[in-house]
Amino acid sequence: MDKLSHRAKAVAEAKQLLIASAGRIDYLAPVKQHPIQSMLIAFSAGLIINKKDNNSFLPPSLLSLLLSAIRKL
Repeated sequence: MDKLSHRAKAVAEAKQLLIASAGRIDYLAPVKQHPIQSMLIAFSAGLIINKKDNNSFLPPSLLSLLLSAIRKL
């Protein structure tokens, strides 16, 4: 019985730690630090998704821009 109560306390503590740490994470920090590269990557991702539906390829110049932006990020 003692083992179960200890496990319940451990689960409750883990939940509280997870909730506390989730509030401190800033998921938009990379976008805030590199706004131009993030915008270029988002634009290129939209082009890639659109081209994927049309069964055509991305122009090499846009592909090289996308790769260089990813490397800088």
